[in-house]
Amino acid sequence: MPFVLATCLMLISAIGAGVEAAFADDVQQAHRANEPAKTKAAEARSPYFLDPAFDDLFLRPTILYSGGGYKNRIFHYRLFVPDTLPSGSRFPLIVWLHGWGEGGDDNCRHLLYFNDYFLSPPWDRERYPYFIVAVQCPSKNQSWTTDSPDADDMVNVCAAIIDKTLADYPAIDANRVVLSGVSSGGSGCWELAIRRPELFAAVAPLASGGGDLSRIDRLAKIPVWAFHSQYDKAASIEPDRQTVAALKAAGGCATLTEVNMTEHGCWTPAFMQYDLLTWLLGQERGRTPVEPPGTITMAGRMRSIANTVSNTAARWKPWQIAVQIGVPALIVLVVWSVYRTQKLGRRT
Repeated sequence: MPFVLATCLMLISAIGAGVEAAFADDVQQAHRANEPAKTKAAEARSPYFLDPAFDDLFLRPTILYSGGGYKNRIFHYRLFVPDTLPSGSRFPLIVWLHGWGEGGDDNCRHLLYFNDYFLSPPWDRERYPYFIVAVQCPSKNQSWTTDSPDADDMVNVCAAIIDKTLADYPAIDANRVVLSGVSSGGSGCWELAIRRPELFAAVAPLASGGGDLSRIDRLAKIPVWAFHSQYDKAASIEPDRQTVAALKAAGGCATLTEVNMTEHGCWTPAFMQYDLLTWLLGQERGRTPVEPPGTITMAGRMRSIANTVSNTAARWKPWQIAVQIGVPALIVLVVWSVYRTQKLGRRT
């Protein structure tokens, strides 16, 4: 029997690999066919051609800001507000700092990852019991921190927007404001938290360049869960290692998860496999920090498998899905029939 099972598994694997290779071109064509139509209306809304239903989940507030080189400068940002705000209900606030490639003046590009990590479809507001604020660095000042005399850095702008948002929405639980960001935004997370530690219940810098070691003790009372690809080719992991080590030495609650990959985008496994969002939403100032799981959670594994299956099924044609399922099933049936026939033959 073990031989039969091993044979079935080998055959299924071989057939699956062969079919996938044989239909590679069709898969690519199907993928391109499923991309949203790049209409002029969509292009006007977002360079990433956001689905209008997703785009409309967000408010587009503004703030009049003065600081550094900015004098009465209007900044546009995005704000997600939960669907129902019953009296007395309080919700956490997620503050998101984008990476270098998502800066600009369209107020859209910095929402690139939201569809995957924070607001997955179907887009029903009742499914997301939290606020989200997302600030975009302007095209002429795309660094979160800067020494330019002509512009204040965007970390201070972001802090002002957080203050405004807390004042405008009493339904936000001020003890459950959490901060996360990717790449240069991850570096911005360290700096923003260092400057305004009283704001945050937790911080999650992803693929960052580390923080200022001389001031890192200011985060000693804030739980930090950082992620970095162990073999990151775009940004060395060493600054994050040094920052987390210094924070631990200062008595802080800090964890660095080193993801076994070479790509810069450690944020995908962070959210999809390690359940980072669940951890962030579980933190509250004044309470004992919730320890990070440290390993990929079972829910994360199942979510990763489900996303892989879903994405593959979305790209394939019905007959390709039928072949992938039907051929291995047929092989298993044939092998099992042969096995049963031989077994019955030995009994007679």
